Amino acid sequence: MKCNVRLWLTGLVLITFFCGSEMTYGQNLTTDELYAEIGFNFYTGDYGTDTDTDTYTIPVIFGYSFSDQWDFYLTIPYIHQSTSATVTVAGRPVPVKKNKTGGKSKITEQHIDTTSHSGLGDIYIDGSYAALMETSEEPALYILAGIKFPTADEDKGLGTGEYDYWLGLGLGKGIRKWTFSGDIKYNIVGSPGGIDLDDFFSITADVSHQCTASFDGSISIYAAESASDESDSPLEISLTGEYTIDGDNAVSLYLLKGLSDGSPDYGLGAALTHYF
Repeated sequence: MKCNVRLWLTGLVLITFFCGSEMTYGQNLTTDELYAEIGFNFYTGDYGTDTDTDTYTIPVIFGYSFSDQWDFYLTIPYIHQSTSATVTVAGRPVPVKKNKTGGKSKITEQHIDTTSHSGLGDIYIDGSYAALMETSEEPALYILAGIKFPTADEDKGLGTGEYDYWLGLGLGKGIRKWTFSGDIKYNIVGSPGGIDLDDFFSITADVSHQCTASFDGSISIYAAESASDESDSPLEISLTGEYTIDGDNAVSLYLLKGLSDGSPDYGLGAALTHYF
């Protein structure tokens, strides 16, 4: 049954991409706009274990807006983890121990240690379709879809070595200088041999304010079900500021605070975006 669900979900995602899709839904991008972004992220936390894990990522993102309704983006990250007490699942560190049958996976048997590992992370393709456009009274409604390609080295705990998929719905509404948005997604997670991982729902809520003509500030809350019996459910809050340098370039900074053992204790990051 789970395999049939994954095949069905893969088909919907591919249809979304071939028709066109929306990069990061809710962004006010013009038709046929292309952008490239490079960022730096740092997260640290024990994730409910006895070992702190520091995670550094350098994501390179390419986004394209086909029209007012369809956009997509491609994310290619480089990852460094200070320890292997966790495995990156759906882009987030998750502690993984013995599975329910008492066995150990290839990952946990060899790499739950204090050795640092680096390499290419999992590659993501995300897209969305504006099923309903925003009006003066009604919010925009977006259909969201995505695929994770297992390009990260599972032997190093940088990924699971399995495909992940997700579908969701998003809402976005601008009121004067304020923008309110949020989404809910159902994430289907591939489980490698010897590791018990669960599919999960995730929710994101965001409020942003156009403080000046060139500066935008926002606050976001992310919550999700746990992908593993060994991990708490993630819950975190983040603050982001974006400064528009000129018509083609923007820079953003953010701070993150975890509110559960399923999230990092804290994180920070920056990104530079260029629009073509």
